Amino acid sequence: MKLSITASMLYDFVQCPHRVTMDLFEDFTKKDPINPFVQLLWEKGNAFEQEVIEELQVPFVNLRPFSDQESPVKRDALKKLSCGDGGSGPPEERRASLHS
Repeated sequence: MKLSITASMLYDFVQCPHRVTMDLFEDFTKKDPINPFVQLLWEKGNAFEQEVIEELQVPFVNLRPFSDQESPVKRDALKKLSCGDGGSGPPEERRASLHS
């Protein structure tokens, strides 16, 4: 099983080094149910984030519609936006090529 390190995992590791391991390898049925208040905070936070991004008027790739099964699509899109070998030309041209 190939695992990727996410920003959330790094944050969780700083808060508690055991949390990442527990989240990845422990039985999910042992977890407490998500508190409705925490769920509300996530939903409100995601809605606010979406509003802020839409108001930026800067080109970006929205990866929300893709499920985890489509991770190669996400990886390809991020590779095209990267400054590495994912594309040629200035970043603006690479971003524009994603939409064509």
